[in-house]
Order: sequence, then C-alpha cells, then structure tokens
Amino acid sequence: MIQEVIGAWYVHGIYTLWLAPLGLGLLYYLIPKISGISIRFGSKAKVAFWTWIVFAPWTAVHDLVGGPSPPRRSPPA
Repeated sequence: MIQEVIGAWYVHGIYTLWLAPLGLGLLYYLIPKISGISIRFGSKAKVAFWTWIVFAPWTAVHDLVGGPSPPRRSPPA
C-alpha cells in the first residue's frame, strides 16, 4: 500500500512540480512578449504560483481511488 502511495505522489509530482510550472512560466514569458501587453496583477500571479507549489503535490491522492487499498469496513453491529 505504501509503495502505491509513494509511486502516485512521485509520478504526480513530476507533472505538478516540474512540467506544469515550466509550461506556465513559458506562457507567463511568451504571451506578454508576443502581444506587447504587460502582465497585470503580477503580485497575484506570484501568490498563485506559490499556492500551486504548496497544494499541487497533494492532488496525487485521486490516482488511488479504487486502487490497491482495502475497502473500508463498517464496524460490527
């Protein structure tokens, strides 16, 4: 069970902490460069970025729904 949790967290971490921020950073750079319009609300973008970094790794839990964990049992009556 622990192996599956760590595996899901690791694989999801590659996406959420490496690929997605890389793509978002590229867009954050290219869109103003190509359009010639500066980015408004830059401070909010920084808050959004750090919120993403803090909470994104914990989204790997959805990969385990219906997975290898034993089903919860109701207490005996």
